[in-house]
Amino acid sequence: AGVADGTENGNRGVSMQDAGTAVTSARADVTILGAIPVSGVQNTGVELGAGTAISGNGATLITTDTISISGAAMIGGGGTLAIRSISAGTSIGLGDGAAGRLSINSAGIGAISGLSHVTIGSADAGNVEIRASTWRAPLTILTLGEIVVSDQLTNLVGSVTFEAANTILAASILTAGQEIIIHSPITLSANAALDSTRGGSVLNGAHITISGAINSALADNSSGPDFTINAGLAGDVTLQGAIGQTAALHAVSVTGARLIGVPGISTRTFQLTAGGVMNLSNLSATSSSRKHRPLFRSMAQAAMTP
Repeated sequence: AGVADGTENGNRGVSMQDAGTAVTSARADVTILGAIPVSGVQNTGVELGAGTAISGNGATLITTDTISISGAAMIGGGGTLAIRSISAGTSIGLGDGAAGRLSINSAGIGAISGLSHVTIGSADAGNVEIRASTWRAPLTILTLGEIVVSDQLTNLVGSVTFEAANTILAASILTAGQEIIIHSPITLSANAALDSTRGGSVLNGAHITISGAINSALADNSSGPDFTINAGLAGDVTLQGAIGQTAALHAVSVTGARLIGVPGISTRTFQLTAGGVMNLSNLSATSSSRKHRPLFRSMAQAAMTP
């Protein structure tokens, strides 16, 4: 546990600096508590230096308001990892340059691998910003506030799940054949994609689920934003909220085995590419431009129920 030592050295948390230093557990859970923030002094939180390691098959919990993970460190072992703040409302930054008090840079993210699941944040966390980052474990980001995806998030191994009040997409989320689940409304501030095929490298893809409404942050949709949802040949696309009903998008493209939910969609252009039989009886696709009409395709030349 972190201890405030009352000296000019500040408020010391947990620091592992010497190479070869390791916390290892075969079965038991591991809990690491950083320094409780003290006003007016430097709070070191949790520091993992080069050559250090945390490895376990159980649940590892790191609770801290600040963290530093060297790219030459290692957090793994096959168990789960949760990183959450001590103070409610603490902002979180993931990736180089991301804004957040609890910040993990790209090198630190690269040190996290081989885990069965990673959870960043908690139900009372503040806003989260994501910059360019590559993950190698199933990932859940949890916050009471907003999640802002400023640069591309890629997961090479696992799924991506967001639980937030709102998700702002200025860039894309890619997985390699693993699910993408967004439990929040989505606001597009630039062209973006949810792609479980990782740009076509895993053709079958995986399910993509969005539980909230999807709208544009731009007043003029004549040139953007465009929203692409690609669940591949085998993944279902589940849309539980309307698209563009408050602020229409420029273009929407949906690819998947099935479209589930089929809410109202308002956009200048809409393209649906399906891998199987789809019931579109509840779909309402409205073009905000008289020059465009919705386009429906079948990847397998399967019948589509009008």
